[in-house]
Amino acid sequence: MPAGELTPAALKTWIQDQKTTLKTIRNQLSFLRSALDEAVTDGVLQINPVSLVTASRYQSDKSEAESSYVVDPLSPAEVEALLSAAGNKQWENLFRFAIQTGLRSSELCALRWCDIDFIHKTAHVQNASVVGVIKGTKTKAGTRKVELSEEAISALNNQKPFTFMKGDTIFDDPKTGKSWASADAIRKKAWVPTLRKAGIRYRNPYQTRHTFATSHISRGANLFWLASQMGHKGPEMLFRHYGAYLKEYDGNSSIEQSSNIQTNRN
Repeated sequence: MPAGELTPAALKTWIQDQKTTLKTIRNQLSFLRSALDEAVTDGVLQINPVSLVTASRYQSDKSEAESSYVVDPLSPAEVEALLSAAGNKQWENLFRFAIQTGLRSSELCALRWCDIDFIHKTAHVQNASVVGVIKGTKTKAGTRKVELSEEAISALNNQKPFTFMKGDTIFDDPKTGKSWASADAIRKKAWVPTLRKAGIRYRNPYQTRHTFATSHISRGANLFWLASQMGHKGPEMLFRHYGAYLKEYDGNSSIEQSSNIQTNRN
């Protein structure tokens, strides 16, 4: 419809019809709000209708759906199958790095070569790409330095021939030669085809983050260290999402053993 005919009522109906998460709806409305601000400036609209609606008000049932979100990490065999089935070397590098670092897809889209410290083996996560717009990280704790494993470094080295000389983002869409437009673009273009080829049951790409977390939990990682790596303020979020895994690996994740592992890491 023409921008001049867009009303808060129409937006309310649109919000109620959405099947995605509340966070996704808010991201889309943020993008629309910016566009319609220009319409207000140009005199097409008297007031921005997006500013008159609140997504959560019309999606109260969505919070229940979000609370039932299932942590469903990839098994070691599935990880191996995923990487073997990647139809493009750049896809493989992206998936391997994601699983080894626990970065969100939006953070992977915005990660630049200048954020990588190859000497100290860290990645400085500062930005995220949301619907093609570079923003700061989700939270203050989200701005962090992530330690890079040898496999993560290997993924970066294998990616160098493709994007290093460009000096900008690390992971590009091979079909366009440009930065990935969004996490959803990764899901549609690379993730879904690879899962199908590998014969792996579908999960969303965010499960690479859960795979990273549960893998470290199973090895008795220090939870304060793990929380900092994932961009959480503290381990509370880990207990919320991975309580079942923590209980399962309780013998491996005692304070004493976690401290020993952290000491050995240092």
